[in-house]
Amino acid sequence: MKRVGFILCSLFLLTGCWDKQEIKKLGFVLAIGIDKGPKGDILVTAQVVNPEVAQGEGSIEKSSVKLVGNKGKTVFQAIRKMLQEFDRKNHYAHNKVIVISEDLAKEGLLPILDSLKRGGEVRGYVWLCIAKGVKAREVLGVKPEGVETIQANYLKGIIENQQFNYSSANVTILEFYKKVLGTGIYPVAGSFQMIRKNMYPVEENSKTKTDYIKLSGGAVFRKDMLVGYLNETETHGYNWIAGKVKSGIIVLPSLIEKGKSASIEVIKASAKIKPVLKENRISFIIDIHEKAVIVEEQGRGQLKSSQERFRYFRNMEKENEKLVRKEVMQAVNKAKRLRSDFLGLGSALNKKYPAKWNETKKEWDAQLSDIQVIVKVDVTIRGAREMKGPF
Repeated sequence: MKRVGFILCSLFLLTGCWDKQEIKKLGFVLAIGIDKGPKGDILVTAQVVNPEVAQGEGSIEKSSVKLVGNKGKTVFQAIRKMLQEFDRKNHYAHNKVIVISEDLAKEGLLPILDSLKRGGEVRGYVWLCIAKGVKAREVLGVKPEGVETIQANYLKGIIENQQFNYSSANVTILEFYKKVLGTGIYPVAGSFQMIRKNMYPVEENSKTKTDYIKLSGGAVFRKDMLVGYLNETETHGYNWIAGKVKSGIIVLPSLIEKGKSASIEVIKASAKIKPVLKENRISFIIDIHEKAVIVEEQGRGQLKSSQERFRYFRNMEKENEKLVRKEVMQAVNKAKRLRSDFLGLGSALNKKYPAKWNETKKEWDAQLSDIQVIVKVDVTIRGAREMKGPF
């Protein structure tokens, strides 16, 4: 009897996972592109890694990825129809970025993203971007401009470089859903553009010109529908307000020599939106605090006394504050023109005055243009090291 019990226990230990899939039969998808077809159908493109090249077994002339695509009335139908032309079942757990064409985004993204999220294979931390003026499939098909040979890794890299350069926006699938389904704030996604540049002999390319992908500005949504774009200056303002400025370079006129410039590196920044309710009228104060360091001064000269150094830094701080205030106001004005509260003014109002928000939220987008916003900026700049000059 003991022997029978031991055998039964062993059988339970030997059972596998019910949804186990053989690795050799899977195609690992690293990026997804979704476009609108000419007849209103949906074209889904998957960037699948070539396992032979990835393991160093294939020819160096082989591409490291393959683009697999098909169309259907729904995203899920298009994905399944790929199996009619591709010898592996695509696996999406390692996907890094989803690129969607702007014509589809204008119609609303929730129906497009539904099957990807419902299946559970696409993770919430996957980046979501819009292809501006170009097909999503073309974005996935452009050869990487950087060191990466796999386009998906290249796209992920330039998205994550936003922490060093706040001229672009970014959003994950999870963040997008939270803002669309939440209240008082709409999402801003990354915006991919196709740019043509000259090639040089040292780059060992037979072409004199080539296309490459640039992440610039942001794609603004009202609920889940694309309503417009931010240029880089407006994106600066958005990132200041959203508290997403982790680092970046600000170029200001030199105060030492006319016609020269100085570079200021942001080392820390924070922002707070303060709703004000007075005589039943709503207004907002946006407080921004920045700490920065001078990393470059083209002007030649010396600051000989402590008073001269103090005046130099204080005047640079004032110039920096003026520039940040201008960028933030451009973002505020864009939000008013697009009637999209991507800044989170409504969210801040809801937290402090929930009763007032419940009273106004249905007409908030229409009322946005009449809301007064005051921007206050406080900047502290220090020198990179102790020297006689401004450095």
